[in-house]
Amino acid sequence: MKLDKKGWGTREMIAISGLLFFLLLIVTYNIYVFYHHVDSSHYYTLESDLIDAAREYSEKSGNNKGQISSDYLIRNGYLEPLYDVEGRKCEGHVVFENDDYQAYLSCENYQTSKW
Repeated sequence: MKLDKKGWGTREMIAISGLLFFLLLIVTYNIYVFYHHVDSSHYYTLESDLIDAAREYSEKSGNNKGQISSDYLIRNGYLEPLYDVEGRKCEGHVVFENDDYQAYLSCENYQTSKW
């Protein structure tokens, strides 16, 4: 880059603008990934809470196979109501057999795969 009395040339300004734009894209992408990771971890926590409540239900009832809804678990005191990161109510269910538990969660902006 040659600097003279006329200042920078068009070629240098395009190169610097391109570099700054590229850095801005990298920063924007990292922010996007960070916030989506935070959101996902919240939903994984809700799924884990569902599984814990279903385990407790299974142990107390002696039932070791079946499907149970989040509404049933909430009504019977096994689980607190489920809310997404924006405070909207979620629903779900757990399918279980012996010690194998699979939680399925459905919120406005998130749904467990294989729902």
